[in-house]
Amino acid sequence: LIELLVVIGLLAILLAMLLPVIRQTRAQADASGCASNLRQLYLAQMFYADENGGRLAAPMGISSIGRWDTKLEKYLNRNSIETAVTVAALACPSVHTDQLVAGQLTYGVNSHLHMPNWQSRRSARHNASEIILMGDMPPATLDQLVTEDRYFLDISSGSPIWLEAVNHRSDRSYRHARQTRANMLMSDGHVRAFSPAELFRDKGHWYWGSDFPIDVGEYMGSCCD
Repeated sequence: LIELLVVIGLLAILLAMLLPVIRQTRAQADASGCASNLRQLYLAQMFYADENGGRLAAPMGISSIGRWDTKLEKYLNRNSIETAVTVAALACPSVHTDQLVAGQLTYGVNSHLHMPNWQSRRSARHNASEIILMGDMPPATLDQLVTEDRYFLDISSGSPIWLEAVNHRSDRSYRHARQTRANMLMSDGHVRAFSPAELFRDKGHWYWGSDFPIDVGEYMGSCCD
């Protein structure tokens, strides 16, 4: 009996030691799966741009014809245009699907995609590796990325301005590396893990930045879809 208790005790100790490792491995796998999802979305955006005059799928707040997932649907289902994209297919693996309300997304689009010549800028003189295209966001039915200080770029007023995102909880975006990083898909196609400190409005990742002033004309009119 004593020997049996000793073996059980040792097994309990080993299990206690292994559980954190298992959890960490699972978290790393989820983060890798999230990055893979974002790379697939990048390809879908490129397919969309090829068929839409170089314009990318803008978020719903910018376009009047639906969310980005609706526009990219057929490019994510290359074998069957009529096959609907499920929430699970578009959800970050770190968010369990049973935690999502029907129609919610876990990835958002940067509203700078409204620019009609975005694709030419991406391949020209601008540093596309520093500009966010899409990325992790709190589960929501909206499809627009919000900064760490709870703002999004709005252009409907006639000029680019930052508007406060009501009821936004940015902390729910940070679901990787022990809830300290959010995966962001950059404009050149690579995925980068951002800390909250990197996602403020003034960090230069939301539009082409002070070195390349925003042309107001690029943000006005029915330019995009």
